[in-house]
Amino acid sequence: DGGKLQPITVFSNDIQPIRVVMMLDRSGSMRGNFRLVDAAGAAFVRALLPDDKARIGSFAERIQIDPETFTADKAELVNVLRTKLQEQGPTPLWNSVDASIEALEGQDARKVVLVFTDGADAPGNFKLNNLSFMDISRRAQQADVMVYAVGLQSSGPPRVGGGGFGGFGGSRPDPGLPAIADETGGGYFELTRGEDLAATFARVADELHRQYLIGFAPAKLDGKMHKIEVKVRKPG
Repeated sequence: DGGKLQPITVFSNDIQPIRVVMMLDRSGSMRGNFRLVDAAGAAFVRALLPDDKARIGSFAERIQIDPETFTADKAELVNVLRTKLQEQGPTPLWNSVDASIEALEGQDARKVVLVFTDGADAPGNFKLNNLSFMDISRRAQQADVMVYAVGLQSSGPPRVGGGGFGGFGGSRPDPGLPAIADETGGGYFELTRGEDLAATFARVADELHRQYLIGFAPAKLDGKMHKIEVKVRKPG
């Protein structure tokens, strides 16, 4: 901690239950991939363990999260994927991650946001109070929320999708996604083929269940962010 060796007081590799909000991009440029995304979401739901609970959100014209409370009922979650997701619209990426973090407030398990998009943040609402990457990165760290992000690289020539809404074809996902994943202890996966989606979502679920918990007791609580370095004896 700050270059000083600290004795480890907590170590566990037990499987820990998770509370996750899966937030899906419904921008115009995603329209051709809606079925692939729905199938990927279902693969993630199937990989959840009995003690896990989830909610599923989508962002376009509005930000919507269903059902009302976190649930372990996989049939209910799959039904959300099939019937509750929005039609195409803009890409309020960071506003949607903020709503996901708020939804996780008060949960007593590992808190995770899994966000999927193919474009950069573009709320399309002409408001001045839209949140930025910096706002969300700070809030996620303060709320102890891990952000996992899956970015789908669009193919083809640049174009505006879906009646002027959404990301651009031939573009890259928002560059803030790998950064916020790194800063919150999550992970980032960037794909170029939609066919990889289901396997990637299932991989995220598997990774979430195989993490270590390491803790130490600081000499004093100063209310500041600390950079922690962890070294392992075994290479790799």
